[in-house]
Amino acid sequence: MKKSHVVIFNRSALSSADGWIHIVPKGDLPNREAGIVQVLDDASLGAIMDGIAQDRQRLGEKWPGIYAGREHFIYDPAQDSAALAWFKDFQQRDDGIWANADGLTQLGNDAVKNRLYKFTSFVADRGDLEKTDGASADGLPRYRVRKIDTIGFTNQANGKELLTPITNRVGDESTGLLAAAASKLGLAAGADENAVLGEITKLLNRADTLAAENQSLIGEQLDAIFAEHKLTDSKVINRLKPMLAPLPNRAERTAFLAELGLKPETKETRGARVLNRGGNQAIASTLIAADEPALARRIQNRAIELQVTGLKFDTAWQQAQREILTQP
Repeated sequence: MKKSHVVIFNRSALSSADGWIHIVPKGDLPNREAGIVQVLDDASLGAIMDGIAQDRQRLGEKWPGIYAGREHFIYDPAQDSAALAWFKDFQQRDDGIWANADGLTQLGNDAVKNRLYKFTSFVADRGDLEKTDGASADGLPRYRVRKIDTIGFTNQANGKELLTPITNRVGDESTGLLAAAASKLGLAAGADENAVLGEITKLLNRADTLAAENQSLIGEQLDAIFAEHKLTDSKVINRLKPMLAPLPNRAERTAFLAELGLKPETKETRGARVLNRGGNQAIASTLIAADEPALARRIQNRAIELQVTGLKFDTAWQQAQREILTQP
């Protein structure tokens, strides 16, 4: 026997500020055509969510999701029943149930983008309504909705007082970007442009502060490293700083100096000259002679390239010096 359905039209915009669509409102929603009042309280919303979970578990990968189409044409064989969405992800919120907009089909995306429909409504089977005590102020019996059947995209409005208005333009690409930014920033759904820009400004200011603090910490660390290595010549230090600062951590910086033959003073090395190997003297003279930090960086990069061919660092550095410093 064919089931009888109650069409419950809801004032629900097709796209929310966070990429979700309001499909079921919370509250008492009269349906005078059916002669009842639909009760959409926490018990109702919980039952609807449980029903969705049960269908998903029962059918597994075969579960298609909840269908959404044009108006409620799926119940009219003479009308187009092409799917505008197959919703699979849902959230129960304080104001009702929301469906993730990623369930939209291409037809659905086009409908939203071109603003063909502004609202949604859901359909409930009479067999999924539960009689509750009492009646409405105008004498209509009250029934709790425990499951929904399908969703329709519509331009009709009913129950608008139950739903949160959407302030963004539906289908506008800039709105999608604004919604995504608001979500990433942890702002509430519906956050406007000023709120988003305010949070971004705070983040930028914080980033500037952190960058300055980081540079200060790197500078302090480099000073400590130079002190440990007994490096006091300002010319050498000035050439080494732009090489060491971009490295990710202290270990990498000290390893780089070790490759140059520069090691921190220990009991074994105390009293010895830091730059005491032939190759190191050449390295030091190069650092001191360089008129720009960029020249030392070029030598370093070339030395690294030469090391790939199998040369040891000292040999690679000396060859890089000859190549770079003899260039016209």
